[in-house]
Amino acid sequence: MLLVDNHIAPSPPENLRRLDLAPLLWFWRRRARLILGVFAIFVIIVAAITLLTPRSYTTTAQLIVGNPAGPAPAGTIEASNLPILNALLTASSAQTPETYAALFQQVPVAQSVVDSLHLKTTGAGLLGAVEVVPVTNTSLLDVSVTWSDAATSAAIANAFATAVIARQRQLVASQANDAIAFLSQELPKARSQAQQTNSALAAYSAAHHLPSMDSDTQTTLATLASLDSRANETKILAQQAKAQLASARSQLRTLPAQILGSTQLDANPVVAQMQAQLAQVDVQLRNARANFTDKHPTVLNLEQQRSDLQREIAARRTSIVAGSSRVPNPVYQQVQSQVAVDRSQVSAAQAELAEIDRQRGALEPQLAALPRQSALFAELLRSAKSAQAVYAALQGKLNDANIAKSTALSDVTVTAPALAELATKRPRLLANLLLAAIVGAFLALVAALLFDAADSSLIEARRAERDLSLPVIASIPDMPGEVTTVRAAALQEATIESFVGLASLLKFAPGDARTIGITSSGHAEGRSTVSLNLALALGEMGERVLLVDASRTRRVSNAAILAKGEPGFYEVLGGLVPLEKAVKRTREERVDLLTCGNPKDSFRMLAPDRIDAFVSRAQQSYRFVLFNAPAISDGIESALLLRSVDRWLMVVCDGVTNLGAARTALQSVRRHTGENIAGTVINRVPLDRIDYLTRVPARPAAPAAAALPVNEPRRVAS
Repeated sequence: MLLVDNHIAPSPPENLRRLDLAPLLWFWRRRARLILGVFAIFVIIVAAITLLTPRSYTTTAQLIVGNPAGPAPAGTIEASNLPILNALLTASSAQTPETYAALFQQVPVAQSVVDSLHLKTTGAGLLGAVEVVPVTNTSLLDVSVTWSDAATSAAIANAFATAVIARQRQLVASQANDAIAFLSQELPKARSQAQQTNSALAAYSAAHHLPSMDSDTQTTLATLASLDSRANETKILAQQAKAQLASARSQLRTLPAQILGSTQLDANPVVAQMQAQLAQVDVQLRNARANFTDKHPTVLNLEQQRSDLQREIAARRTSIVAGSSRVPNPVYQQVQSQVAVDRSQVSAAQAELAEIDRQRGALEPQLAALPRQSALFAELLRSAKSAQAVYAALQGKLNDANIAKSTALSDVTVTAPALAELATKRPRLLANLLLAAIVGAFLALVAALLFDAADSSLIEARRAERDLSLPVIASIPDMPGEVTTVRAAALQEATIESFVGLASLLKFAPGDARTIGITSSGHAEGRSTVSLNLALALGEMGERVLLVDASRTRRVSNAAILAKGEPGFYEVLGGLVPLEKAVKRTREERVDLLTCGNPKDSFRMLAPDRIDAFVSRAQQSYRFVLFNAPAISDGIESALLLRSVDRWLMVVCDGVTNLGAARTALQSVRRHTGENIAGTVINRVPLDRIDYLTRVPARPAAPAAAALPVNEPRRVAS
């Protein structure tokens, strides 16, 4: 059995070596079409999608929220009479921009923008095009809007910022509006009451001449008037407190007790598990395709699993909410505290009214002791003063409410309005094409590598040794159609060295192998070329060689020179023609050729006793007998012939031979031939790959063979 380390792999000349770039250049030459095709298809698809996708424009308005100077110290915020304003002042010193983003991105705000700009959408629909993002470690909010045109996008962003400010002012002024509504209803009544009491007092004074009152009577009347005024004011305050209490309770029903503070996202574990399963299925599918056809049930089942996993992964979200924190709603808390304040005010007013009634009851006996006219006058005077005091108090409170409404403030300020000129256009053709070029190049490279790994016709020495379980004893360079003079010389030298090395290996191998068969798994793999050039190389080394063309299909001999029907190998086996008359002489004086002849009943002719007799006769005149055996795919003839030789070679062709099919063919032949195979010869290997695909031992000494042909049969003369 021949050893792996004994094989010869020629090296190209030093001036053609590319130690670093040769593998890459070879890979590019083999897969350039695939790489360029995948790259071009991907870029074209991305360009088509980009051109067909509707254009959208994104503009951004920037707002500053809260107190830019930072949180105010506790107790430094002066409380107002408006609870929502107090809540906002408190929130501005304690809440983060994330809280503002959650508070401001509400449907009422969006709906006000829709109404103001007359957009053909709803508030909820508009929120899908609006993104409110806090700027990290600042009090800034970016309000971004994506729309079909830049002008509308900028208008929506600015209107949204304005609506947010109006929303806050509306919340602040809502209680002032309630107070104004109540006071506006009560003020006309108080004015009318004051006018009526003053008219009644004036009419009574004109109709009656009243005597002067002493100081005690005037004091009693003044005290009663003061009590009446206090009672009326307290009733007004109680009614206002009840109105504010009702408004605060209605607001509580619309406000959430808590709002979202922050959200933490994490990778979806289900998607990660599915992606791991998909990777395993991809590996199994590649292995299955290397061993089976695309229609095999195993391949179809794995492809279905991969499709199901890809569909499930696409249908699920890549991230999930791992955790979120909720914070108390400052507006809800402040309004809730105001409810308690309003309740206490109502209770205090009721207690004060009870005390006023008690004090009035204590003065009633003194008022009853006055003369009738004086008592009536005192009552009218008290009513007039009370009505006038009530009217003045209501007018003052109405003025205060109007001032509070007009001075309602917001802690949100627009710092940079959105501009249509600064809109970001999407999709961006140039950016997408650049990204597509990068991704396409990566995908094309990955596709080429995967195709290279799955391509069983791409033969390397290590791969051939692994798949065929045979040593690679020679690598024959490929001769392209058009090459430069320098490269042609290098190929010529490398080819000569390959065949001389192979001939040396067979000549000096242990076991004295004198009959050698050359076959291949199929056609167009170069067994005839290898047979002829090996025979010529042995002849150049001084050995007498008989090359027997036993192939009925791919023959060594030139049909233009050898007439059809001339006797040959099969006639010699059948005893019809003696060997000496059938042999053809060639230009190489030590190499003779025995053509195939006209095979008839080849199964009977290739019987072991006939072949042994032929070999015994040939070895009397020749040192080596080389058989160009039929291809294994041609039938049993190859196995019948190879079982009778000392050693035989398996020729595989880079880019042509399928190693899976070759392995199957080899196994079928070895069942008949046993273990007399010497190894594998790889034909048509690119010159750049020979150095790094095979191990290169020292070159054996051999005579020059410059006249040997390269990768084509040599003409022979009869």
